[in-house]
Amino acid sequence: MENIKIKLRKLELKDLESYYDLNHPSREFHKYNGPYFGKETEKELGIRIEKWREWQKKHWA
Repeated sequence: MENIKIKLRKLELKDLESYYDLNHPSREFHKYNGPYFGKETEKELGIRIEKWREWQKKHWA
């Protein structure tokens, strides 16, 4: 097995659009989340992202 180097970083404002697309309720992986994770609606996802956006502007500006 080859070594794979991964670098983690904090979520940034520029990431939120991609985050929205990757976590959209229409994504296939949500079918397999089981009952323990539930399924967020598009509106709930938008609200969560907007809260993150406001928090980041306030704390990382």
